[in-house]
Amino acid sequence: MYSFERLLASGPSLDQIDEFLEGLRSARELSNAVKEGLDHFSSQGYLRGQISFLVELHENGFFADARPESRVAFVFFNGMLAPVAFAMVRARLCALNASCIYLYDDRFLNYSLGVRQLGADARESDDVLRAMIRQFRAERVFTVGYSAGGFAAIKCALSLNAYGTVAFSPLTTLHERDYGNDGRAGHAQANTATCAGNSY
Repeated sequence: MYSFERLLASGPSLDQIDEFLEGLRSARELSNAVKEGLDHFSSQGYLRGQISFLVELHENGFFADARPESRVAFVFFNGMLAPVAFAMVRARLCALNASCIYLYDDRFLNYSLGVRQLGADARESDDVLRAMIRQFRAERVFTVGYSAGGFAAIKCALSLNAYGTVAFSPLTTLHERDYGNDGRAGHAQANTATCAGNSY
């Protein structure tokens, strides 16, 4: 799955996608579930139309589907290493005729610094999201996330004063030992120091 993620980040052509998928059929180290999941991106798969969306999302850190007639907007936070789930979500949300913003954290920091392409930190990313939502003229905003994106969806809902949030299996084990394991330790300490000077 990680190899497919890296391929998407390289801005592949459809031929490169097909070559990669063909190579999966002989891969022994992958489970059948992973192979079947990625097979949905083949020329006959029902997620084939989502490839350009995924490539743009990986390049820009976000993708927006604007529905000017809708007054509802969804902000969706992806979990780690799950392009299949992201594509499935967009395929379903497009049918709701609501404006949607999809986010991707290519630093894999659970959005603790926001989205790199949308600003230097989470506050700047939230400011960009607010501007997009104003452009949509959305009156109700929902944040949605799962796994590594679930906790970010809750935090962002509070920051954006969203109407609601839906978090599936959010990552909440944010102990000091976890920060050290995945590289968030320096950022966590800096953010704690910043927050200590503020009153809420």
